[in-house]
Amino acid sequence: MNVLPLVVFFFVVPHFASALPHSDGIVFVGDRDFFVGELSQSYGEDARSFNFRHAAWLEVLLDNDPMLSDQDVRFLRAGVPASDLVGEVPSQLRENERIEDDPLYMAQGHNVITFGNLDMDIFPRVSNINYSVVCTRGLDPGELNICDVRVAYPNGRFVLLTARKYFPGQLSEISGNFEHIASRMVEIAICLDVTDKSDSERPTSEAELLEQNPNLSDCEILLSS
Repeated sequence: MNVLPLVVFFFVVPHFASALPHSDGIVFVGDRDFFVGELSQSYGEDARSFNFRHAAWLEVLLDNDPMLSDQDVRFLRAGVPASDLVGEVPSQLRENERIEDDPLYMAQGHNVITFGNLDMDIFPRVSNINYSVVCTRGLDPGELNICDVRVAYPNGRFVLLTARKYFPGQLSEISGNFEHIASRMVEIAICLDVTDKSDSERPTSEAELLEQNPNLSDCEILLSS
């Protein structure tokens, strides 16, 4: 059996989603609506995701956030359930997979699976958050070129949140933050989620939302039945 087409299908399908609609300060991601306010720059007609830093007030929020100040944070509308994208790919769908045992590429509280020569999937051993991490090795031993923390938004089936950092450092040094990064992205997204709010309940401006909750934290969401 040729597994390559299956691997390509598994990873590529989500990226064929069309542009994320944006209207009256709301970005529509899969089955959820999020308030992002005015955009400081357009993300284009062919965008497959929404970059938080394209809204000036969200960029300021990220720049002052202990977990996300050096991260590129995005909403991604998934073409399959987001939970499928953070779960482990069945081993029969990819070749040359192995459980990492090199101390240079161990991650605190996580299992590291290496496939090919450079790519690593990293999964928490125990977590209440549905997330995983993808990292690519650099040329020097122990160095990483890029890491993406991916978390399935718990209140939307097709909403994925990602945080990317280039040249993040040693895996053993940064892995302790992975769960905190995933948790913080979900926390902010819940504060931005206006799907089940009436027009009168939705914020009309960034200033209004920040006045109510300056750090976008500890928000509650009431899901419609």
